Amino acid sequence: MSVTVITKENFQKEVLESTKPVLLDFWATWCGPCQMVSPIVDEIAQEVINGAWGNGQDRKNRIEQAGYDYTAVQNKVNELCGTPKKSIDEIARAVIRGEYGNGADRKNRITAEGYDYAAIQARVNDLM
Repeated sequence: MSVTVITKENFQKEVLESTKPVLLDFWATWCGPCQMVSPIVDEIAQEVINGAWGNGQDRKNRIEQAGYDYTAVQNKVNELCGTPKKSIDEIARAVIRGEYGNGADRKNRITAEGYDYAAIQARVNDLM
């Protein structure tokens, strides 16, 4: 199972025009049921830190195959490990170098890393 961040830009293609059934998971910080899964994400994140889920793409595949939201788990891992965030300028320059791909893939990757896609893209446009 793969997780795709749905946006206004890709909703038509990814949801309405999909040839396969689509499961949408809506989440918000003010949502009580959403908050109920937080301890599960915390537990899986701690297991990741302890090495129980492997590394890289293997980790992502295993987490998604187990039915967990990889992005939520990885964001929690980053939070717990104090992974420093890069500046908007650093990410924008990486985008220009092609390190984040193009189109929806770029947007999904930037968003999955916890960055504001619109702010990054605006900075890319300024630098170009």
